[in-house]
Amino acid sequence: MVSEDDDGKLVFKVNYHYMSQVKNATDANSAARARRLAQEAVTLSTSLPLSSSSSVFVRCDEERLDIMKVLITGPADTPYANGCFEFDVYFPQDYPNSPPLVNLETTGGHSVRFNPNLYNDGKVLVSVQSLILVAEPYFNEPGYERSRGTPSGTQSSREYDGNIRQATVKWAMLEQIRNPSPCFKEVIHKHFYLKRIEIMAQCEEWIADIQQYSSDKRVGRTMSHHAAALKRHTAQLREELQKLPCPEGLDPDVDDPDERCSAMTSIEDTLLHEQVKPSSSKDLP
Repeated sequence: MVSEDDDGKLVFKVNYHYMSQVKNATDANSAARARRLAQEAVTLSTSLPLSSSSSVFVRCDEERLDIMKVLITGPADTPYANGCFEFDVYFPQDYPNSPPLVNLETTGGHSVRFNPNLYNDGKVLVSVQSLILVAEPYFNEPGYERSRGTPSGTQSSREYDGNIRQATVKWAMLEQIRNPSPCFKEVIHKHFYLKRIEIMAQCEEWIADIQQYSSDKRVGRTMSHHAAALKRHTAQLREELQKLPCPEGLDPDVDDPDERCSAMTSIEDTLLHEQVKPSSSKDLP
């Protein structure tokens, strides 16, 4: 992800949110920080969640373990399901005394706030997979939890989810297929190819769910807007999924659910070894 030019200056091979912090950091690297980063890399290689429901993939630079990129696939039964969300992670000079910096890169060009704890500038406030990519993200907003279970809270949450669903299809699916991160291109390709049938069924279910509230006078206009956007994105997504070539090592004629599950398991085993994968400059364009 990063290398040095002839003058010894850092050159980034991919876009990285914390580029300026890395370039401005001193060369001092404490033994405690280096030791902790090495421990983190070893731990991540064996502890990251990897399943058909939701997985976490990490790429770190082989020379700079303080520079990482993370890809999280949205958990099932949430408005983020099957989307690919990319994060930049930087471990500052005084780590572990200070926490790592994490920034969401999947923001639709700073146009989408995917969660009350995920601002459209990318700043991440709390643990991502377990506390942010949840089934009812509306209630993550401070003070909104007290409205859970009330008619107004349910209505607001439904509107919020409708917007997140269409944004997930547009930015965490379509955009990821068309312009995947160089660090995760292969993973993203395999993810969408293997889950293409499930994803289309999911999108149709989302559309039907939103449309049933389009006649509601309280939320009808908003939900109709979300439904129209979701239909448009889903049609484009279907075209992109149909274009995907079969990944190497997978039978292109696998249609039986049990066989697809077996194929998913096989490829997950392969990806497991790449889940925390160091990057060198020659790996990237």
